[in-house]
Amino acid sequence: MTCAVGLEADILIWIAEDFLPEHINTLNWLNSIASEEDKPSFFALKVNLIKIDDSRAALEVNPVVHPDQWARQIKTETTRDSKSLDIGYN
Repeated sequence: MTCAVGLEADILIWIAEDFLPEHINTLNWLNSIASEEDKPSFFALKVNLIKIDDSRAALEVNPVVHPDQWARQIKTETTRDSKSLDIGYN
């Protein structure tokens, strides 16, 4: 994360064999507080090697955390709409 800040990264991808619940909760929270214009987006990818019978090992990648684009879009539109409201008192 420190390097991402210095590079002004748009996407951070954390790759691991497993994630603790507090890591998942933190990444989900970071994604939930960012609007579409805000960066970065956070991903957690769980990786594993799988092998079927005598086949060569293959990499299995499963997303554990990803940004909810729909929720971000709604949040952005709501924020934009509320900023454009002009409430005048006569």
